[in-house]
Amino acid sequence: MRKLPINKGAWIRLALLGLALINQALIMAGYSPIPLDDVTLEQFISLGFTVAASLIAGWKDNDVTKKARLRKQLGEKEIEKLEK
Repeated sequence: MRKLPINKGAWIRLALLGLALINQALIMAGYSPIPLDDVTLEQFISLGFTVAASLIAGWKDNDVTKKARLRKQLGEKEIEKLEK
């Protein structure tokens, strides 16, 4: 069976989500990855970044597993035939 690549958009969305989660964890630990004087502004920017990345990653169909990529390529009916 040939190898099915993961969509470039899925990699970008997953990377943005990872960056948002790292940024949020750094802020919670007391580090400031975005040096601003106003703490409230920094927290809102971080929250907005996290929410946006989470919504985009959750909304898009990220076909990461081999079975999901195969299902997208072949369609649901062909997968059911192969599994029987």
